[in-house]
Amino acid sequence: MDVWRSALAMVIYRNGQVEESDVDGLIERYREKKGIHLDRDIYMQALASATRHYQKSENRLFVCTDSRCLDRSWVCPSRPNLAALESELGCPVEPTGCHWVCEEAPVVTLKRGIQAYRFADCSSKERWDEVRSQLRSLLKDGSA
Repeated sequence: MDVWRSALAMVIYRNGQVEESDVDGLIERYREKKGIHLDRDIYMQALASATRHYQKSENRLFVCTDSRCLDRSWVCPSRPNLAALESELGCPVEPTGCHWVCEEAPVVTLKRGIQAYRFADCSSKERWDEVRSQLRSLLKDGSA
């Protein structure tokens, strides 16, 4: 398990406002449901690093590349495709782990300033075109 990737996913889901109780709940859930034992101190260090990473850019699009999203996604997470999307949007695009809303898969999340905008069900070309249009609008003038 990639602890930093898990921590970044939590930061994205909570828009940078992760509480210690969130971490405790996640650690317990991993232990009970997946049999994975996480060291809390190591996770908290990863969380601090992931939070700094999340906050360092004014604008950044996070693309979930966890299996559930990949299975249904119109967005191909290859580096050339993400680089083209970066160029189109004028902001960094980053593949990530799960955004914690699997029932809405596939999901992308735009961090713009202090706001986070989640776009779900990007499973068809039509929906993905609509989301790209909304992303361009948000990045251009701040309105969806």
